[in-house]
Formats: sequence, structure tokens, C-alpha cells
Amino acid sequence: MRGYQRLTLIPIYVELARESYKILSQYEEIFRNVERSLASLNIEEAAKLELEWKLAALRHQVTKYAIVVVVFSALAVESYIYDYAARNLSDTFAKKYLDRLDLLSKWVIVPRLVTGREFPTGGQAFALLRKLVQRRNALVHNKTKPVPNDPEQYLELVEKSQNAVTEMLLLAKEAIEALGQLAEVLENLDPEEFTSIIFGSPIGKNANSQSYSFLDEFPELRLRLDYTT
Repeated sequence: MRGYQRLTLIPIYVELARESYKILSQYEEIFRNVERSLASLNIEEAAKLELEWKLAALRHQVTKYAIVVVVFSALAVESYIYDYAARNLSDTFAKKYLDRLDLLSKWVIVPRLVTGREFPTGGQAFALLRKLVQRRNALVHNKTKPVPNDPEQYLELVEKSQNAVTEMLLLAKEAIEALGQLAEVLENLDPEEFTSIIFGSPIGKNANSQSYSFLDEFPELRLRLDYTT
């Protein structure tokens, strides 16, 4: 049973994730350039202050786009596995027996029901999926925290926020990698499936060129990067 003519937001989710990752990569380059300028021994105090403000603004942008990448990658993989189940096992079966399963279980059980083959839960794709679910949950169920009054704890918090860029970049990279890895695994289990057309390839395998974007047709809508060095 293959019902390919279905209404879905999956391509839009993937486009949002991948386009945001491209923008994030550009911000990373700018951020590193500003960091190098700030580390210069010959920099004046006024210029140093300006660069520190610029770094703070860049951290905000990096965090913003990393959140988009993680959340919409998670939306894509959750919507896709439901769609895969509905196309192959019927909407009624998917809603009644599969919809309330957690996302990790869906990616294990649905391919097995459709193909009779085991999803490799010991592989990289499943590990990345697990991280993606954990990070998505942490972001969408974010809890506020009090600012510490203790000076040492406050300095630790500031230092942690300064290192947040590297962490957020890793979260985004692994989210995009999860899309590509899951596509590869599902296509190996089910050669009739073409997940990579929607998800794209893993990073390092021309991932960015795989996914369609309306921004390619309307370049005037592309983000302008105002934070230059």
C-alpha cells in the first residue's frame, strides 16, 4: 500500500531547518572573525567594547537559528515517520496503534512493520535521533532559572554563555546530520522509499544542494548579514 498523494508540511520543515543551518554557518564564520579581532593584542579599549557587543549580538543570532534547526528537524522526522506509516499501513492503523508511541519507538517499529527488517538501533542514525529528541524537548519545554547572586556562580554563568556558540553550532550540525542519516537508513531498509529527496543527504555528501528552497528563486528575500568585521 503506497499512497503518495498526501498533504504535508514536511518539505517546509526541512527547508526551514536547512536554510537556517546555511545562515548559521555564515554567522559562525563572522563570529570567529570577531573573536580573532578581539584577541588581538593591539586593539584599543573602545574597539574592544564594540567587538564585545557585536559578539553578544552574534551569540543571539546563533542561538536563534540553532533553535530553528533543531526544532524543525525534529518536526520533520516526526511527521515523516507518521506519513510513512500512514502511506504503507493506512491512516486508520497509524492513528489507532502508532500515533501515541514516542518518536524513537516509531522509527524502530514502523519500518519493521512495513519492511520486516530491523532498524539499526546501535547505529549513528539512531544515536542522532535520540539526541535530537532530547534537545527538541529541552528547547520546547525550556524552564527559566534564577540569576545567581553569588559572584563566582554569576561569573560561571557568564563564561558558560560565552561558550554557548560552540554548543549551539554542534546541536544544529547534529540535527541536520540526523536528517541525512535517517534518510539513508530508511532507504536501505526500504529501497522503494526516497526519503533523501526530502531530507537531503548527510553533511559532507552535498547535503545543501539536495533540498529545494524558494529562496533560490527569490534571492531578494535572503537574510542580509549585518554583523560584519
